Amino acid sequence: NCLALVKPHACDDLAAIVRLLKRTSSHSRARLCTQLLEGLLMADIVISQISTVVAEAAYLRKPIIIADFEHVAGWDAYTRSGICIRVTRESELSASVNTILPGGAAGEAMQVAQVGFSEQYLGRSDGQSASRVVNALEEVCSVL
Repeated sequence: NCLALVKPHACDDLAAIVRLLKRTSSHSRARLCTQLLEGLLMADIVISQISTVVAEAAYLRKPIIIADFEHVAGWDAYTRSGICIRVTRESELSASVNTILPGGAAGEAMQVAQVGFSEQYLGRSDGQSASRVVNALEEVCSVL
């Protein structure tokens, strides 16, 4: 069992999302969430349409599925980086959940990709970022 977080956009059809959650709840608990950070912190997996939610979930090392049922553009950079997988049909969703969980075929590789993604866009997570900023500022100030 896992908790799936589904974060809809404001213009999404909530009735359709609720129907989808009911169909996929046989092996997982699903939750419709409007408070993003709280939901991301408690979620075991994240299912999202194309959104910055995907990047935020990757920073938190959450298994991620992009539910691209409407075939919109913009998802390819996320999937190419390996931080998530994309499904285009509702019928693919259940099998995809098992694939991205720890121990699943894509779970471990996804976590490795998320570390690289986070380091590329956020920098190293080593507790020294403030020192690096101060050093960079001192270097700039010494040139002025």
